[in-house]
Amino acid sequence: MISSGAATTTYPLPVDLSQVQGVVLRGYHMRFARYFTLSAKEGERDAARGFAGSLVDGSAGVPQIQTAVSWGANKPSTCLNIGFTSGGLVNIGMPSELVAASFNTYAHRPFYNGAATNNVSIGDVGPNDPQYWLIDDRKFDVMLALWADTLANLNATSAVLRNIFSAGFTETGAFDSQDLPDGQIYFGYRDGLGQPTLIGNISQQPPDGDQTLVDTGAFILGTGTTPFFNADTVNVPQPAPFGNFGSFGAFRMLQQHVDHFEAFLDANAPAFGQMYSIADLAYAREALKATIIGRWSNGTSLMYWPFSKGTPPPNLDDQTINDFGYANDLHGYTCPFGSHIRRGNPRDSQPDQDASLHRIMRRAMPYQNPYDPNDRNTGETGLIGFFINSSLTDQFEFLMSQWIDSYGSLSQDPADPAIGYNVLAYDPSKPGDVPPYNFTLSAPKPIPPPRTVTLPLTIGAPPFTQTRGSAYCFLPGICGIEWIATKGWIRQG
Repeated sequence: MISSGAATTTYPLPVDLSQVQGVVLRGYHMRFARYFTLSAKEGERDAARGFAGSLVDGSAGVPQIQTAVSWGANKPSTCLNIGFTSGGLVNIGMPSELVAASFNTYAHRPFYNGAATNNVSIGDVGPNDPQYWLIDDRKFDVMLALWADTLANLNATSAVLRNIFSAGFTETGAFDSQDLPDGQIYFGYRDGLGQPTLIGNISQQPPDGDQTLVDTGAFILGTGTTPFFNADTVNVPQPAPFGNFGSFGAFRMLQQHVDHFEAFLDANAPAFGQMYSIADLAYAREALKATIIGRWSNGTSLMYWPFSKGTPPPNLDDQTINDFGYANDLHGYTCPFGSHIRRGNPRDSQPDQDASLHRIMRRAMPYQNPYDPNDRNTGETGLIGFFINSSLTDQFEFLMSQWIDSYGSLSQDPADPAIGYNVLAYDPSKPGDVPPYNFTLSAPKPIPPPRTVTLPLTIGAPPFTQTRGSAYCFLPGICGIEWIATKGWIRQG
């Protein structure tokens, strides 16, 4: 039972899709997105909450929050979602003691304290340090995320929203993203393929390499049915109308230094080709990039198509491209332990650990600033968007601190080669320095034992990826947005 005011509504668990914000369970596959950061105006809390409520109550002329309910054949031209920072909940009127009771807990403390609190353990040091961020959850209250099929629709809906939210909020920033062809990101490979398969949703998902099906409680609070995601450590913020069906989004803005990445490939491709007896330099370069990422540019996994085949990989359909594991590559000869996708999700590399307990939903797109539709490679480029989970401690921050920026993925190297930072060598007295780290390749014969070759990744250059912004947002369920808008803490007494 979930109570909302005087009326009582029963929501069937584990999931009522009409109560879940759509971004949590689906990629919208829109070409453009805009993320507004908003700060509540002094003395205008009622207007700020009223704006949030108008997004879910069907108000005429007001864009509505997109839920997870299927839209069938009638795909909308825009989709809108909303998130609140911890400080933002207080700034729009929620009692600080209630915010603390709901979020100052093991699973949700990163949200309560803010994204900058554990910056060292997750690699946000040196050039990634919070002092350089353009987006910082300590500096705004609400994030509006708007997706659109065309730039014209993005701008038109933005104008409508700005006219409405201006009564209660000051816009402190707007950050755009724009897709690239074939699901590519700026490092030149297809991304976003390995999403979790949820329990009860098997028929709607392609094969996933026999990975453990993930409880909906890993992404939607109050819906857990398995012991881990229904445990007290993943508490539902109280009261139930506020917390149920909510999620957390780790919002990240990551600049990708493509020039440095390309220079690394150019510098190391000849030796890599010689090491593996690859005469074609262009193929050696692509094979080296595939070992760094774990997938070829078209998304085909090294586990499906090892570079030892000597020819470029085929384009795979959705039923095949993500259907692989690492159990047959225990030495990392085919896909290195330290490759980006193997670190980000070890799958069955560690039989004694269930990697599914730490998975996240990725809802990110490339960005170019300033946007140039005629030349997509100018200006600052990178990746921006949400990484969604129900426990920032055990999912997003675990993944970053234990797999991406440590030796915890079985790798011999201290950090992910594509997005990592060598926090083990971080020297706070030298805030601008980038400590060098390595990428280790394992190879079968004829390379002599221990059959490893180490490639230096950063020598007098920035890391491949640099954090430009970070914010931990609570994405309430629809009932939670209504509860906030109507000051549910007063009704509760």
